[in-house]
Formats: sequence, structure tokens, C-alpha cells
Amino acid sequence: ALRNLRPVWEGKTTFENHPTRLARVIALTGSQAPLDGLMTALNAGKVSTSKRLSTLQALAVAGQPRHLDAVLDASLEEGLDDDARIQLLQGLVVAKKTRNAWPNKNRSRISGMFDHPRIGFMALRLAANWKLPGAGEVAAKRLVDSSASSLEILRRNSSTLALFGKSGVDRLISFANETESSEAALAALEAIAGTDGATAARMAPDFLASLPEKMDVGLLFTNLLRSKEAPQILAKGLAGKTLRPAYCLVGIRAATTSGRDLSVLENALRKAGGIKPMKQRLTAGEMKDLIGKVELHGDPAIGEVIYRRQALACIACHAIGGSGPQVGPDLVSIGASAPVDYLVESLLEPNKKIKEGFHMTIVNTKDNKAFAGLELSADKTRISLREASGKIIDIPVPQVKSKSIVPTSLMPPGLTASLSSEEFIHLVAFLSKLGKEGPFRFPKETYVRSVEVVSAEFARTGKPTSSDRKKILALVDGRLPVADIPESTDGKRHLSFQLQNEAPGEIRFVFSETKGLALYLSHLGKRKKLNLTRGNMAKHSLAAGRYVYVATLDAGFHADALSIQLHSTTPQIRLLKD
Repeated sequence: ALRNLRPVWEGKTTFENHPTRLARVIALTGSQAPLDGLMTALNAGKVSTSKRLSTLQALAVAGQPRHLDAVLDASLEEGLDDDARIQLLQGLVVAKKTRNAWPNKNRSRISGMFDHPRIGFMALRLAANWKLPGAGEVAAKRLVDSSASSLEILRRNSSTLALFGKSGVDRLISFANETESSEAALAALEAIAGTDGATAARMAPDFLASLPEKMDVGLLFTNLLRSKEAPQILAKGLAGKTLRPAYCLVGIRAATTSGRDLSVLENALRKAGGIKPMKQRLTAGEMKDLIGKVELHGDPAIGEVIYRRQALACIACHAIGGSGPQVGPDLVSIGASAPVDYLVESLLEPNKKIKEGFHMTIVNTKDNKAFAGLELSADKTRISLREASGKIIDIPVPQVKSKSIVPTSLMPPGLTASLSSEEFIHLVAFLSKLGKEGPFRFPKETYVRSVEVVSAEFARTGKPTSSDRKKILALVDGRLPVADIPESTDGKRHLSFQLQNEAPGEIRFVFSETKGLALYLSHLGKRKKLNLTRGNMAKHSLAAGRYVYVATLDAGFHADALSIQLHSTTPQIRLLKD
């Protein structure tokens, strides 16, 4: 229709400046007229302030060098908001990576942003893609100067340095071998694995054997297993090594959800961690005995706590009532629709019963990497996969070597190997109650179910820091466990959530406990404290817009859990998950 009606629309519409829509129009028709129209309106000052950023993003998504010149110019303007500047720089990165397009004008101008605390990393990523001279040395210095206590900053700066190719990887290897910080070495090794899996696999065994407790090694294994050569090298290097069982379980999970036969690596990890695989197939008698134990001795409350363990990864893949990741099926009514023996089999042999639409897709790329996950979408430009970790990967079609669907579940077998028999019984008991009448039936009321742990600085100023990332999900009944919310540097607990209001109206939140709790509202850079009325209610009126709330729990808050219920019957008021 677009091609046939081209004489009707060409030169007469810019398709509401919608970046994705414009990209599709140009891909299908080859017409640059909509972007030229945007450029004309932009240069004439006819684009409103509210639409200027989306207009520039549209130029970045589908534009030619002359359009990208305008994007680069705008990204360098004084007074531009940091977030907007980052989005424009990211648009230029995507243009180079996916379309091999970049501005004609002096691209080295972005060097003036390298030292900016927030924008510098994105400017350096763009410089790596443009291969600007001298930028690699700046990226290396930025990593060395990073705070050794902030894993996120270390990861960001390490992955940026890796974009500079072999020279960047060589610097990362030296940095990983010289640093005394486990966090810094982990971040560097993750970045090396993303670029040169074989080298990282040779370094990983000694590193993992010396790693202290409670480090997040999920990304390291994910990056390693994207490489075709790394799994075999890693398995060989693990011989004779002793690793913490928790790290081995993370590696086994990554291996079993890779879509490939990595049994050699799985066995090496089990041996290194001293992990005995749980019996996966039960006889009829064993199943009957287990069902009886679930019904008589299973405690669903304990099972819910087990379900939420990070190492078990249930909460990292499954949503309950739409709350949580969408990697696997929503479990909101699994107990009401599935018998206990089905639940047991699904946990022990996930490949036996794969729900329609949740088969794994494997994408092999021309640079000899393999990506596995749930296929979300595919078109002529890219394939989108949701990995078992929940991360969404976009793979440009020109980089794809092959794509196939395999009869494998994203849920790995043996995931429950870390559980005792009693813990397994409690977990099954919890799943068996979901959807049934009682305390584990998802309530009809609307609760704040996803909060972000924020720093004292964010609570005070509204400005995010590198630590403002951890998400906490509510229990099935809507309560947020206070113990899951870490204390900030000021000794208080701060959590944040967001609300979108489409029209002016009254907002009412009811808290289960308000002693020791304070509630703040942020919007457009302004922050105010809200009054809590009788009945533990925060009632206030808001204009249309997106609002950020921060709840602060001080030493006087003694409740074990906190529930925040939104009283609203209109779809114009909704809580935002992210």
C-alpha cells in the first residue's frame, strides 16, 4: 500500500515523526522524502520543543549522512538535557552498527564529551564505532580511574573499551591481571568474553576459583557461551579446579539454555562444584510418594521464599499476574490448572512439556557467535530474542548466518539441583497453590508490585546514580519484603516507583504501615513531601504526566513487609513496571 500510494503521501507527510514507522516506510519504499520534510521543518524552527527529540531520533534511525549531520549538531548543543544527549549519541551508534551510516561533518567534535561523568561513556562508544584516533587511550584511562566499588560503572567502561577491538581487549587483559579488585577483574573478563571468547575462557577457570562469595557471574557465562570455541576451552581448564557450587549452578544454567550440546562443560562444572545431579525421572511409586509429601508437609509460604531465590532463577524468568519478567509462561494460575505431578515433571524435565510459543530459537552470526532465546520479532532488518536472563538482544539481519528453532525449553533441566528434598517439596507446594482460593490467589486489588532500590542521593535530589538499578518484586499477595530492601548510606531504605496519569485526577495510595515511612513525589525536577492521612492514605491530585514516587523507611519502620495499594478504577491512571 505504501508503494502504490507513494504519489499520494510522498512529500506531504512525515508520519508523525515516529522513528520506527519512518524506518519501515523508508525500508519498504526507499523514499527519503519524509526525512527531508523533517529536516526542512527542523531548520525552519517549525518543530515544537516537545517533538524535537523524537524528530532527531527519526533522522538517526533511518537517515542518510546529511540527516545524521543534523543529529550530531544537535547532540553538541549547549544546554541540552543529558538524557536527550545520550539518546542522540545512541542513535548515531545504531546508525553506524546497523546501516553503516555516519555524519559527513567533523566527527571528532564528540571528543569534547569524553570526560563528562554521564555522557562520556556513550561518546566513547560512538568514537569506537567511528574509529576516532586516540579515543581508545581515553577509554582505557576512564576504566583505570573507575571506582572499584561500582560494578556497574566498571562493566560500562570495560564494555566500552572492548569496542576498540584487539587493542582494547589487550588493555582489558592487562587490567584484569593487574587489578586487586574482584569487581574490576570480573567486569574486564566479561567484556573480553564478549569480544574474544577463547581468550576469556582460558582466563576464567583461575579467576572463578579465586572469586569471593556472592558475585554475579551470570553475564560472564552468558558472554562466554556465545562463543563457539569458549565452552570446550573452559571445560578443559576447569579440570582439577574447585569452584563455589553457586557459580557452577549459574554456569550449568547458561549451558543448558544455550541450545547446544554442552554436556562436557556441564559435567566439568558439576565436578568443580561438587554438585550431584538431582534425579530427573521418577517412577510411579516415587511420584506418588512425593505428591503425598507435598500435600501433607509442603509449606507454600516457605516455597514462595525459595521461589524468589536468585540462584534458582524462577523469579528471573516467570511473571505472576504480569508482575515480573516474561521469559517463560505466566504462573498466576498454574496451581489451579495443573496437577502436582505435572508441576514436578515440569521442574525436573522441562524439555518434556514445552508450552506453545516458548520454544528456543538459535541464531548463529557471521562472526562465529551463537545467540539463544525466545524470538520476539523478526523482519528484514533485525531479529529480536529474549535470552534466558531476560535481556533482549537485537541482531541485525546482515550479521545472521543461520536461524533455527530447537525443541528445548529456556528452563534448564537440573535447575533444582541446589535444593534439598524438603525445599523441593515446599517449592512444589507453593506452585500448586497459585490460582486457587486462599492466600496465594493473585488479588484483584492493584498493588505497587515492582520497585527500584534507590540511593540516599536519589531520594534527596531525584538524580539517579549508578547504584539505582536493583529491582524488587512483591510477593503474590502484594507485600514487599522489607529485608529485601538494602539500607542506603544514610541508614535508611529508599524505594522508588512510577505512575503515568493520562488526565488530571485524584491519586490515592494506601500503605499497610506508615510509622517510620515518608513519601515524596518528583515531577519535572520538582520534589515535594506528601501528607499521609488517616487510614495510612496518601491522597493528592495530579495533572497528566509521568510521576516518580520515593518511599523512605527509617529506623522507626519495624514491619517485616510493606504493601502499597493504588485505589483507582480508571485506566487513565496506571503504575509503570520499568
